[in-house]
Amino acid sequence: MSIKQSAIALALAAFGATTADAASIKLTFDYMATNLKGDFATASGGTAVPVAELFLVDHADLGVANPEGGNSGVRAVFRALPGGLSQFSSGTGSIYVSAFELNFPNTSVCSNATCGSTGTVNGYDTDANGGSGNRWRNVYGVPLAGGIEWAENGATNGWGSGTTDPSFQQELNWGNTGIMNEAAGLSIVDVFSGAGRADISVASIIANPVDNSADGGLPDAFAWIKIRSNNSADPSLRGIEDTGIWWGTPALSGAGANQRYQLNVLATRYENVAVSAVPVPEPSEYLLMASGLGVLALARRRFARKAANA
Repeated sequence: MSIKQSAIALALAAFGATTADAASIKLTFDYMATNLKGDFATASGGTAVPVAELFLVDHADLGVANPEGGNSGVRAVFRALPGGLSQFSSGTGSIYVSAFELNFPNTSVCSNATCGSTGTVNGYDTDANGGSGNRWRNVYGVPLAGGIEWAENGATNGWGSGTTDPSFQQELNWGNTGIMNEAAGLSIVDVFSGAGRADISVASIIANPVDNSADGGLPDAFAWIKIRSNNSADPSLRGIEDTGIWWGTPALSGAGANQRYQLNVLATRYENVAVSAVPVPEPSEYLLMASGLGVLALARRRFARKAANA
C-alpha cells in the first residue's frame, strides 16, 4: 500500500470512528398540510414520494464547539429527494423549497404582540429575511441566503396560530431565488444555542411537536417546509400544477409581483438513525482531504530526514 493510500485509509477510518456510534434523527416530509390532504400515500393513491429529508444531530455527538458560548446546538442536514418536487410540476416555470421551520422552544419570547425583528428580547434576534444571521453558520452546500428568523412563529392550516403562539419558532431561509431545488444536493447548517443557554437540541425538537388546533385525529408536526413556484404574473407559467390533481389547489403566497404558488408539507414522524447514515459531502471530497494529509505527512518526513542529515 502506498503512502497516499495509507493516508486515505487512515483519514476515512478516523472519520468513521467519530461518527459511527453517535445518534441523530431523520424527519421525512410526506404530509400535505395545504388543503389538509394528509399523508402522501393515502392522498395520492400510492403514487407520491416524499419531498425531502431533514437530519438533525446534536453537536455534542459531533464534537462541534459552540462559538456563541451556549451549551447546546445541532447540525441540520437537508436533502431534497429525487422526484419529490418534480411530482408537483406544471411543466413550466420553476419549483423549489424556500425554507424549513422548526420548533426549538423558548427562542422567540417577544416584547410585543407581533414579535417583530426589534421585538425579540431573549437573545435570539431574528435577521428578518436577510443579513448574515446569528446563532448559526452555513457548513456545506446550499447556503441559508435569508438566514434564520428566530421569532417566526409560523402557522399553516391549524398547525400553529400565528405570532402569539410559539409554534414553528424558527424559519431557516434559503430564499425565493430557487436555489434549493431538486438538483441542488445538500444544505448543511449549524444552529447554536445562545450564551449560557441550552435551547437547541434534538431532544427539544422531539419533545415539542406542534399540535393542530382542529385536532380531529390530525398528527403533530415536527417540521414544515415551504414549496414555492416562480412569481410569473401568468399563473399558467408558474412552476406548481394548479389543475386539481391529488394535492389540490396550492395556496397563494405573497402579493402583486411577488405572488407565487405555495405548498406546505410537514414532517409528522421521525426515526432514530446513526450519524453514519446522515448524508455527507461526496466521498471524493474526503479522498481529496485524505490525500492532502498524506502529502503533508510525506513532506514532514522528508523535512525531518534532511534535518537529521544536516
